[in-house]
Amino acid sequence: MLCVLLLLGAVEAQHSLIQELDWIAPERYHRQLAEAAHDIPKRIGPWTGESTKVPAPAIEMLDPNVLISRLFRNTATGESVSVLLVQSRNTRSISGHYPDNCYPSSGWTIADKTKTEWQVGDRRLPGTRYHFRRTRGVKARYLTVASFLCVPGIGYRPDMSGFWDLVVNDYRRRPYGGASFQVVMPGRVSDTRLDRIFRELTKAHLPFLEEIRTGTRADQSG
Repeated sequence: MLCVLLLLGAVEAQHSLIQELDWIAPERYHRQLAEAAHDIPKRIGPWTGESTKVPAPAIEMLDPNVLISRLFRNTATGESVSVLLVQSRNTRSISGHYPDNCYPSSGWTIADKTKTEWQVGDRRLPGTRYHFRRTRGVKARYLTVASFLCVPGIGYRPDMSGFWDLVVNDYRRRPYGGASFQVVMPGRVSDTRLDRIFRELTKAHLPFLEEIRTGTRADQSG
């Protein structure tokens, strides 16, 4: 009986969230996001970002409405970090940018991954930390990735668990698409260091992510 009640509650909540986005047409929603993306800063505290080129096949696969790929350098510490933000028109496209898919397809294997939550501003963001490994001969290389998904009307998700049932298979949500956000660092980075840098860089992207989630500007009401 408890499972039935929980299921009914989830269905009712999902329906109410869909209604919240009914006021804005998908075309207007994506146009609004494309314009808002210009406001995402390239200077974040001691970090200075520059755009990096994304391969044409990746762009074709993702069909992005907004695609931000930047390399940030910390002028104080010399650290370098990549930020990848993809907002796609169709939720099916997001699965191609999901770390469990995109890095192994480039020759990386998952060394370990851990679900976590980050407090960024007034938001708790559920996400996943990854360590990827690639071996060439006797030499191994590592990548560290912090990642989460943002889906309009649903919110933030740590991974693809339940994503297909909640979003991709729901024809009402599909035209609004979704987004993937990743912070990528070379090497096997400690959780403490990764989390610090993740919070610093994600905070500046949060207004845009909130606009994806709600369909409205973060500094507006309603």
